Amino acid sequence: MNRTRFALVLFTFALVTAFAAAASASTGVGTLEMSCGYAKSNLEVAPAPNENMGGSLTFGAGYFRSMAPKMQWGMEASYDNLGSTDWNTGTAPATTSVSIMRFTPEFRMNLGAGVGPSIFAQAGAGLYSVKAKTESTDVTAAFDQSSSKFGYNFGAGVGFPVGPKTKMNLMGNYHSVSTEGTSTNYYGIRAALGISIGGRHTAPPDSFSAVRRPRAAQPRPPGQPPPGFVIPSGENTFAICSSVRSFFSRTSSTTVFPVFTASLAISAAAR
Repeated sequence: MNRTRFALVLFTFALVTAFAAAASASTGVGTLEMSCGYAKSNLEVAPAPNENMGGSLTFGAGYFRSMAPKMQWGMEASYDNLGSTDWNTGTAPATTSVSIMRFTPEFRMNLGAGVGPSIFAQAGAGLYSVKAKTESTDVTAAFDQSSSKFGYNFGAGVGFPVGPKTKMNLMGNYHSVSTEGTSTNYYGIRAALGISIGGRHTAPPDSFSAVRRPRAAQPRPPGQPPPGFVIPSGENTFAICSSVRSFFSRTSSTTVFPVFTASLAISAAAR
């Protein structure tokens, strides 16, 4: 492994470690992105005049989490089809195509305002699985090879909201993969739709201040009547339960707290 690959391995490891630690500590909402675009490479894969491939469609997905007001960490996976080219071996026609599966941690920085349309820069590094294939009736030219290499990318784009929880990103990226002999370099343009998902809602400290819970009633001491209860008191107070008549002798009443003026007047009259 040469110095370039060793540096890419260390860089990828640092990105993965930082992303994992930050994601576990963050409680913010994440963004899931689905993307589609176009990729093109100037890699020479066949004799002139058809040495270059024509480029083709790409598609992928990513997940990003906010680490600071203008910073995001994330992970992207994509299938980048670099297209194909038709050429002739001298004895038979042939078609050569190259495609790449990419798995890379990414770092994104917002260079504009925190809300509304914004400009951002992005860079990342990780695993690139490169597949090269030539189909031909000439068995000496036909081959199908795959290899996993480390690569890096960087680019920039513009994002703008299209809904309360959705955002559209338009961006361009340059990729370099450390393949055998000559590095595989290509560029891509894509559009990505981001949807805010997940996260835990944390209520502010005073969110329940407007809703007051009813206070529990304080227990009364044993033997104490409730407020406003009238206690009959007096001499020779009795009742004959077995008869229809009830006789109360010199009956007076006392009102326990709260005491009202009308209650005092009635008591005075009863005396």
